[in-house]
Amino acid sequence: RFSFRFHQEECKAANGFMIQMEEQDGLGAGQEIETAMAKEVGIKVFRTYTDTSNISDHAISTLSFSIFQWYQGACANMDLENVYIGCDAPTNPRPFYEKL
Repeated sequence: RFSFRFHQEECKAANGFMIQMEEQDGLGAGQEIETAMAKEVGIKVFRTYTDTSNISDHAISTLSFSIFQWYQGACANMDLENVYIGCDAPTNPRPFYEKL
């Protein structure tokens, strides 16, 4: 975990962010810890969620556009950002932003 935290701090210093891929059955225990660490460091988190195990080019474009918009907004919004990258409309849509 020390190494992961170190990389998060480097990322923060470079105005970077963390992408967290949530699988269909939810976040793992380690991902919950990584989210808590991101909050402590103050790094932006883009969390993807999906209804499929296949990730398409469109899904990557959707994520890329969310990141692009964040940079266009001068990286001001540091809330966790949920990005849906599934095939069908989400059954349980989430808010776009959540406080860390």
